[in-house]
Amino acid sequence: MKVAQLLAGMELTGMAVHLPTLKQPLAAVEARQAALTRLAERSLGRAINLASPQQVSEALYVTLRLPRPRGGEAAAKAGHGSTADPALQALVLGRSGTGLSGLG
Repeated sequence: MKVAQLLAGMELTGMAVHLPTLKQPLAAVEARQAALTRLAERSLGRAINLASPQQVSEALYVTLRLPRPRGGEAAAKAGHGSTADPALQALVLGRSGTGLSGLG
């Protein structure tokens, strides 16, 4: 019972967070994300939501005509090429002429 009371007290109290310390890395991540989005949009000639697996798949495998990686059966069943990390890493490592090699 004492452990439950202790845990309940900890949960109610919470923990201190220094927001300026958290915001600095977040700003860097957001800036990198914006830069990658601009690069993708410039390469495609249109807007893209990089958080959408369907849009990324269409851009890579339809618009840019990159080879679909082996595996990725789940993506194929969903009607698009794989956007899983191993598939994207394979594209970055194997496609120096596509502009993707600078993303790794």
